[in-house]
Amino acid sequence: RVDRPVLPATFCSQPLYGFQQLQEHLPWVMEDWLHYHLLHLGFQHAEIYDVDGSFAEPVGPWLHGLLQGPTVRYHSTWPRKLSPRLGSISQEHPYCAETWAYAHCVTTHRALSRWVALLHAPDEYL
Repeated sequence: RVDRPVLPATFCSQPLYGFQQLQEHLPWVMEDWLHYHLLHLGFQHAEIYDVDGSFAEPVGPWLHGLLQGPTVRYHSTWPRKLSPRLGSISQEHPYCAETWAYAHCVTTHRALSRWVALLHAPDEYL
């Protein structure tokens, strides 16, 4: 039983990694991606999965209530939360836990959101 209202729409990222390298080429990309989908398109919630913890800074304003409205849940070092072995493997193969991230998101939101979109990475927009 869910005691809170069902969200209209949620989106989930693939396990992201290497924010510093991404920021060197596209310094605005993560902030723009979140703003576009959460504020412009109207998603009510985002699940951000991170392999190496490098996306904590750009996601931070959403986590600490600095921005009103939609919510974000951030999964830092996602593969390590599944198992120490996956955490170790993910250093060379960052997408090894991608399927588990999608399964986690869809399973978690099956009763919490009417729609769930898998948006993969900040270079993909709806």
